[in-house]
Amino acid sequence: MCISVYWLMTTTMPWWLILLVFYASVFIARVGGEISYHRYFTHRAFKTSKIMHNVLLWWGSLLGVGSCISWSCMHRAHHATADTDDDPHSPHKIGILKTFLLSPDTSKLTFKNVGDLLKDPMQKFIHKNYFKIIFAWIVLLGVITQWSMLPLVLFFALPVSFLWIMSGITNCFGHMLGYRNFETKDHSTNHHLTRWLLLNVGLHNNHHYKPTAIDHNLNKKWYEFDLESYFIKIIKS
Repeated sequence: MCISVYWLMTTTMPWWLILLVFYASVFIARVGGEISYHRYFTHRAFKTSKIMHNVLLWWGSLLGVGSCISWSCMHRAHHATADTDDDPHSPHKIGILKTFLLSPDTSKLTFKNVGDLLKDPMQKFIHKNYFKIIFAWIVLLGVITQWSMLPLVLFFALPVSFLWIMSGITNCFGHMLGYRNFETKDHSTNHHLTRWLLLNVGLHNNHHYKPTAIDHNLNKKWYEFDLESYFIKIIKS
């Protein structure tokens, strides 16, 4: 976040190019966090080619939110125990601040719910060497900053910041404020503020009702369009 702010304060790029970098960073964050880690690996919402499988795995892994194995373990546990005492990051259990700061309660988590991911040698390699991989990625981008800070900002600093903010707000707003299309066993909600300000985040009640859906616009409402679903339809097999 600090790197992103410093770059914005010191860059001489025109405003339209800064805006382009902003949306490109959001795209990188959404593909790596939402399409890769969330819908593809955690919920198995769609299938794709082996090449795209590995692209998605590395795309998500380089965003600094932990290995796909650990992230999926956490999120599957959330869905299985949403808004109960066993939910690792419900704002009703650990509070809004910890939920927003992505400081979950991991005391009851095991890797029993990610047995499918543990069968993948690449997944296990990334999980075992995750911090080394992230460190190497940052060093590589840091070396390039001798000529320009843009690669570090575009491919790490801004996407990581967006993903962190989007995840924190979704986990908070998505279980406390908004409206519900479906009756679920949890407090999941949809929220227009997160949808319009954070570019498509916000159909959380729809998602909890049908976690494996490719398109979260389950009721086909024009204002609940799902941008990610259009990209998924391009890459799915």
